[in-house]
Amino acid sequence: MRHRILFFLAVSGLLGGFASGADWIPLKQGAAPGSTPTVRVLSSTTQAIQVEVTVPGFWAEKTSYGWRVRLPQGLPTMDEGRPELSFLACTLALPNQALPAVNLRSATWVLPRSLKVRMAPKPELEGEHHVPPQPAAPGLAYPSAQVETAHHGLWRTLPLVTLRIHPFQAKGDGTLVGVAARMVFDVNPANPPASWPSVVVPEEFLALAKSTVANFNFLPSTTNLPVEPMASTTEYLVIANSSLASGVTNLINWRKRQGYKTELVTTNSTSATTIKSYIQSRFSGGHLKYVVLVGDYAQIPWYYWSGDRSDMWYACLTGGSNPDLYPDVGLGRLSGTSASQIAHQVAKILKYEQSPPSGSWFTKTILAAHRQGAPGKYVG
Repeated sequence: MRHRILFFLAVSGLLGGFASGADWIPLKQGAAPGSTPTVRVLSSTTQAIQVEVTVPGFWAEKTSYGWRVRLPQGLPTMDEGRPELSFLACTLALPNQALPAVNLRSATWVLPRSLKVRMAPKPELEGEHHVPPQPAAPGLAYPSAQVETAHHGLWRTLPLVTLRIHPFQAKGDGTLVGVAARMVFDVNPANPPASWPSVVVPEEFLALAKSTVANFNFLPSTTNLPVEPMASTTEYLVIANSSLASGVTNLINWRKRQGYKTELVTTNSTSATTIKSYIQSRFSGGHLKYVVLVGDYAQIPWYYWSGDRSDMWYACLTGGSNPDLYPDVGLGRLSGTSASQIAHQVAKILKYEQSPPSGSWFTKTILAAHRQGAPGKYVG
């Protein structure tokens, strides 16, 4: 699942550095270089959700294999052998769990410059480098739809759908046909109820939900949103290999002092399904919010899920035997092979939380990341 659309995807700054050596192509007069697209919900009822997308401009970078086009805060399409374009992600709340229909209402198309974009290469693993291939389907337009469903499922009690919005349209050989400077589309829930169901969101997750779910503020209960009552069951679950449990004692005591109903489960099992069953049992019908795994992958294994080794599977607790991709709890790991290593990490956490550092760096942070699909490894 190299290209999952994750609910908690943070795309801010994803394309940092792309502007170097690239041309800014405005679609709106006076649009400053790097102006970000907007995805705005115009209306939201149980019958229909209307969304407007505006694109002020985009970056275009000439490479040895063709042009690369990118939207500020956009994500790259990585369909091998198809034009490498850029799309936007949008997550919406739904009134039920049925897959909705998506209909493009209108689009304003422009072609500010004739470009032939490169084909998306095979995803790279460490030490690999793949040259973009020849077009896989030169006679077919790409993408096949301007708005498509990437994923839908349930986040705790809230049904969600994540959409991929494609402002670019190209021929299969990479010839750019147009860019939508403005789009309006409708999302129509299937068999919609007369009113929105009650939504229960932990208070700690409210800010996250409001910033991630585009129509969250349209939900009728938003202004008086019921939060989960004072927990009588586990809120903060620590699952530790038995040999490492003593290293996490101070963290557990600190969480209890903060008011969390905290539970420690020790295990010698290296079965991912057994470990997840501990989490699932506390989540189902309870108030579980946070999970900490304690141990290296040899003690607390990661899970090989649809092509990726990941801990995320442990946090996806709705959807039964085929869980959706929306993590329902906050999950982290203290990775170590001895109790002293774990205790050292815990000491750092407590120092940070109990005596937080000061200084401008605390709010001015730069994160550097490899841009997948770059012409060379660790470029841009």
